[in-house]
Amino acid sequence: MALVRTTQIRRGAAASRPTLSVGELGLDTDTGSERLWVGTPSGNIALDGGFSGVINVKYYGAKGDGTTDDTSSVTTALAAALSATKSLYFPTGTYLLTTLVITTNVGIKIYGDGIGATILDFQPASGVGLDMKYVGGTGGIKFSNISDLSIKDSRTTSLASTLINIEGGVTGNSPSTTGGYLKLERIFTEKYNTATGTWIRLVNLSHATLDHVYSNSLNCLVGVEIEADQAINTGVISLTDCVISASQTPLFINENSSDIIDTITIQGCYIGHLTTGNLSTIKEAIKITGACSGISFISNHIESRGGASYPAVNIVDCSLESCSFTSNHFSCNTSGGTANLYGIQFSNSSVYGNSFISNAFQRLATQPNGGAFFRFENDCTLNRQRKNVLLGNTPLITAPNYLSIEASGNEDTIWAGLSLDPIEVTRYVSLNNAVATSFTPAIADGMFVFVVNNNTTHGGIVLLRAEAAGASIVKIGGGANFEVTTGVLAGTTGTNGALTVSAHTDGKVYIENRQGANVVVYFHQIAGTAFNVA
Repeated sequence: MALVRTTQIRRGAAASRPTLSVGELGLDTDTGSERLWVGTPSGNIALDGGFSGVINVKYYGAKGDGTTDDTSSVTTALAAALSATKSLYFPTGTYLLTTLVITTNVGIKIYGDGIGATILDFQPASGVGLDMKYVGGTGGIKFSNISDLSIKDSRTTSLASTLINIEGGVTGNSPSTTGGYLKLERIFTEKYNTATGTWIRLVNLSHATLDHVYSNSLNCLVGVEIEADQAINTGVISLTDCVISASQTPLFINENSSDIIDTITIQGCYIGHLTTGNLSTIKEAIKITGACSGISFISNHIESRGGASYPAVNIVDCSLESCSFTSNHFSCNTSGGTANLYGIQFSNSSVYGNSFISNAFQRLATQPNGGAFFRFENDCTLNRQRKNVLLGNTPLITAPNYLSIEASGNEDTIWAGLSLDPIEVTRYVSLNNAVATSFTPAIADGMFVFVVNNNTTHGGIVLLRAEAAGASIVKIGGGANFEVTTGVLAGTTGTNGALTVSAHTDGKVYIENRQGANVVVYFHQIAGTAFNVA
């Protein structure tokens, strides 16, 4: 006859659960939250929350009802997961949390039942919601994955200063020795509305990935901030298939301008101002500062509503080297407001060896209102040894100028550092002595080469603008018998012995021959540019 052994199970509410003896069983009898526990040498463990590879936050008392503060229960579950090197699982529900601080460098997987099903609603009195950060020693936050969650701060006032903060280590000189190897995937934020906050902040990281991370019309100061705040080579970061929005600057790279960021790939993302808030607070869609190299923007949609005061991409106080913008679509101010003046603007920056190829620009300010794909302020540094390539960029709907350079004495240096695609083929005109002629260029402003009788010593190179809003012309090469001016030329206007070229507000370029003989003048517009005296 077989013997049957009976084991008693201690029953009661979770709030009065005792510390079980080793091997003793206990059952929480709370309706809808029944859980079976066993006593172990290290304390009570939920049977299906501790003996599998997953720690379920509900087995540690979290309610997920959207009203109960689950911070203490989730923190306890997190500690158990880290101690046992297990994953932390949030079943379907809304978990109200003040904060969740993770300081490990051993790695953890945190996941839920999917976007919209599992919601973490962070409501800190101040500071950060999800806070993964360096706490000392070498390295920092590493080898972690967070996925299949909605993360938000549902309040309307006193919101978190940063909703998601991830910081790597502060030691080492290369990405492999800093914190990193992190992935956020399938994360959604539907609400985070604060005029001073940052949605996601990535600091001192390497090998970090945001994949299918998206937001819904956030009214926050900064969307995603990628930063190095120590003397660390921060990089190997990837943003793919994300939607990044903010009311002021959706993407900010290297806010601390004294440190280095490199090797960032941003591909297939929407980056822009989705908010319907106050247009006066909106700035650039992307801001890049500091020392940056190897940053690639590939096939993104960049939506800017910054108006005339801000470009779509603002590269300022920056050393930008070996970066690329390829096959991106810039759509400017599709929801009203004043059109962006510039697509990509460079100011107070060193710009070496970058490429801008096959980008499309939509709804920039049109000619003659000064709009341009690219704008270089006169405080930029370029050189001919490491040229920047601008090739195959096209307008959509409107036709802005291709390039604008501030005219304050440094334009020759800037031109020397650019490689541009040609705009027009060579044309020529036979011109008798003491006769002037004119032509209307395909693009109202640009760089032109003039050659007389195929003799390069009798001609020159100019930058000019010829449109109703203004005319200007600068000689940047040529002999003493080649001169420039503005206004109409009539055949007797220029200097004897010279070939004179003029730009006029009637939209025409005038050529006058005073060289004492009939000549053939060849002219070639090698780049369509905006040359604005500013």
